[in-house]
Amino acid sequence: MAELEFYQRGTEGCCSSWIVVVAVVVTCASFGTTAPLTAIAAAAAIGILVLHQAIAAWEKSSDDPRVREEYYSRRKAVLDEKAAVREAELRLKEGIERGLAEGKAIGKEEGKAEVARNLIDLGVEISKIAKATGLSEEDIRLLKN
Repeated sequence: MAELEFYQRGTEGCCSSWIVVVAVVVTCASFGTTAPLTAIAAAAAIGILVLHQAIAAWEKSSDDPRVREEYYSRRKAVLDEKAAVREAELRLKEGIERGLAEGKAIGKEEGKAEVARNLIDLGVEISKIAKATGLSEEDIRLLKN
């Protein structure tokens, strides 16, 4: 019964393809041209033939356990490859985010050190520089030397 339903659906698809062809023919006729009609009819017929050949090949191969196993094996390989690519993209994104965060932290520390050096050059007291920059007095003494 399922096979009959499958073929009926296939037939409906074929009929709908021919309906499209008929619509194109009517449109071409209304514009007074017939040149593309032969090409359109041939393309539709080839398309339907190819569809029937594909369905027949699929039905034949779905009965063969070896072909089915090859299909599932290939499907698993494709899914595994997609998962590996997705994992690599996520790791790359995490690495970039981590690198940016580290870069910002380093830049912030370098900025504090630069401000501290400028304040040292202006003769500001170490305790005030420590309070202004958030650096320890020991770090500021190291920068002074």
